[in-house]
Parts: sequence; structure tokens; C-alpha cells
Amino acid sequence: MTYLSLPLLAFLSLIAFPAQAEGLSEAQKKEINVLIENYIKENPKVMLDSVLKYQEDQAKAEEAKMNEGVKNFVPSLKDNAHLPEAGSPKGDVTVVEFFDYNCGYCKKGFEPLQKLINEDKNVRVIFIDLPILGPSSREASKWALAAHRQKKYFEYHQALMTYQGQKDEANLERIAKEVGLDVKKAKKDKEDPSIEAELTKNEALAASISVQGTPAFVVNDQIVRGYMEYDVLSGMVSSARTAKK
Repeated sequence: MTYLSLPLLAFLSLIAFPAQAEGLSEAQKKEINVLIENYIKENPKVMLDSVLKYQEDQAKAEEAKMNEGVKNFVPSLKDNAHLPEAGSPKGDVTVVEFFDYNCGYCKKGFEPLQKLINEDKNVRVIFIDLPILGPSSREASKWALAAHRQKKYFEYHQALMTYQGQKDEANLERIAKEVGLDVKKAKKDKEDPSIEAELTKNEALAASISVQGTPAFVVNDQIVRGYMEYDVLSGMVSSARTAKK
């Protein structure tokens, strides 16, 4: 059994029952303060461990709160028909990616995701444009969503994810030509207010599960905020598939 010292008991009791402190004389309060101060000096590790444990518990509680909405996130996407997809529309596991075309780790993460799409014929991948890294990110997403209206989202997405140059208007238009878009239509569509509204919806989706950066992945009801290697990504898909059986 662990026994608490008198100074620590006094300290904890005053925290738990602050009304008790009001009944103490100034001399008693001063004596308790001296006891607590001496205890902290003599037992710094105990106090540090207590603070670290408190911070750890708070972080876990915050993480649990942030992840609570993930459980029903994928089913909720049925009302967001604007979201582009790849892979199998009826896949038994859904992977959702939040990304930005100017995000280096998103570009790095495209290869594992593409490999998953190519090798797992029963996975569904949903792309959520989240352009948070400046105006050129937003412009690239608008072009990509315009490509979606011509059923060439993934082709344009793939081209942008593997492109290393500036995403200015000239290059975005050139890439559109290379993937076979009707460029005149795409230029008109990307300025449609409804595409801006789609990006606003995407921001709300991200906020609903506390996604504040890119990349972020949801695999059925699990979330990873950050880059994943192929083995980790495919392992999560396998685990999600097993959990459904």
C-alpha cells in the first residue's frame, strides 16, 4: 500500500475541498504553504511525474474526443456526392484522404495510395481536397474538381501529385490538356460558385473529425493524421476488413 505524506495530503485536500481553506487562520495557511514548498523541493520527481501524468491523461481524453466523430464519418459521406472516388465503388473497406496539392507528404503518400488502388480490387478511396497551403493550392483543387465534372478527376489528380513545378494558371491548364480535358469547359467550371461551395463543405468535413493538416486518412472508422507507408496503409485496410467479419 502507498501512503501519502502529510504535506501532499494537505495540498490535495485543499485542492479538492477549497472551502476548507477558508476556515484556516493565516498562520495555519502559512504553515501548510511551507510544508508544501518543502515537499516539492525534497520530492521534485514525484511532482514532475504527477504533472506529466496529468498532461498524458488530458492528451488521451482530448484524442478520444477528437476521434469520437470518426466512427460514423464514412457512412455520413453518402450525402456528399460531390466527392471524387477511385477503386471499387462497392469496396468493403473505404479509405478517405484529406490532402493538399502543395503538401510534400501528400505527394509522398500518393504512391502508397495508388499502389493500394492497383493491388486491392475491393477497396474504395474517397478524395477530399483540403487546400490549406495558400491560393495556388485552392486553384489546383478547383481545376481538379472541374476535371471531376468531366469524369477525369483521378487522371488530373495523378498528374498534379506527380508534378513538381509551380501550380500557376498556365501549368494547371497545360496539365488539363495533357490528361484530355475540355479545357474551355474546365476553365468555366472551376469558376462556378458551386465548386467553391464544395471546398467549403470539405473544410467542414475536416473540422468534424478535427483534421487540421494534411495528409490525413480515415480507414473505415480509424484515423491517421499524417503520412503512411504502404505496409501501414494496407495493414489498416486488412484490419478493417477482418473487423467486419
